[in-house]
Amino acid sequence: MEKLKNIIQNKIFQIIALLILPFIIDIFIYGTISINKATAIRVCFIYGIYAVILIYKVLNKYSDILKKVLEWLLKYRYIIAGIVLIVLVIGKINFSSMDSWRSFLGENQETDIIFGKARSIRSDEWLIQTPIAISQANGEEGIYNKDIAQGHVNILMSTAPVKDITAISRPLTWGFLLLGQEYGFAFYWSLKVVALIMVSIELVLKISKKDKLLAITGGLMLALAPAVMWWISTAIAEAYMFGAAVIVLFGYYMENLDWKLWKKLLIALGILICLPAFAFELYPAYQVPFAYIMAIFMLNDFIKHRKELKKQDYMIMGGTIFLVLAIIARFLIVSKDDIKIMMSTVYPRK
Repeated sequence: MEKLKNIIQNKIFQIIALLILPFIIDIFIYGTISINKATAIRVCFIYGIYAVILIYKVLNKYSDILKKVLEWLLKYRYIIAGIVLIVLVIGKINFSSMDSWRSFLGENQETDIIFGKARSIRSDEWLIQTPIAISQANGEEGIYNKDIAQGHVNILMSTAPVKDITAISRPLTWGFLLLGQEYGFAFYWSLKVVALIMVSIELVLKISKKDKLLAITGGLMLALAPAVMWWISTAIAEAYMFGAAVIVLFGYYMENLDWKLWKKLLIALGILICLPAFAFELYPAYQVPFAYIMAIFMLNDFIKHRKELKKQDYMIMGGTIFLVLAIIARFLIVSKDDIKIMMSTVYPRK
């Protein structure tokens, strides 16, 4: 009994010491302690490290169970992702900040926000992108919608749907064209979030050489990283998503050259969708460095497996490259005047 009492006392002492330690470190570094936001962030950062260590110990203790869970999650990841996507779309769930319009419209009815709150700082999304997408929901208004900026806005350079051949490489807008306005809007947001997570998991799976724990945790860390979530309604998040998808798809193709033709053609179709989509984002400050990363990954896979390539593979690759260039050419021809206007601006040109 005495031994148990000593163990409990020691544990209590250790917990108190760990709770006080961040404040001692802060005093040691800054010479004093101030109760403010900066101090709270520093203290919480150390507490966060504690949490990571604790989680690691718990996971390590139950590693066998964890391994089975991870294997199950990875085995059925696409089924799970598909179910989540369908549920979100049927529920008409989106992640827009359009509720910010209430401050302009003066509406007093109850909000439909389930979780979180509208972020007025995301004005690129709720003030510009969302109204254009909703007004263009069926895509029939064409590349230049006369109801938007007197018909001077090129819809192909936005996130709105357009009934054009380039829609092949604009998968986020497919919901608008197939499901209508409300379900299409939910599809746009739901697919983006689900695809971000799935692509990130696949990318880490590739980098970590199929380490299951790293794939799940690393993929979630990438997809839900502040830098990605902050820019989720912009070209940056989408460029990352489509660029990473191209890396993953090409890697799967080169690592599985013995696959049947239909599987290879499906991967080629995925690249045909994602590579022009990456190009369409028109944010060179992000696209150029990320394109170098894509090239490094793809070149590495190509060199590693080039001797295994057959005539059929070269034909598929050649056909895919031709169609990718054709879609991008269509986009450039239609949008060349608008791109010139954009290039004459201070932002985003410079």
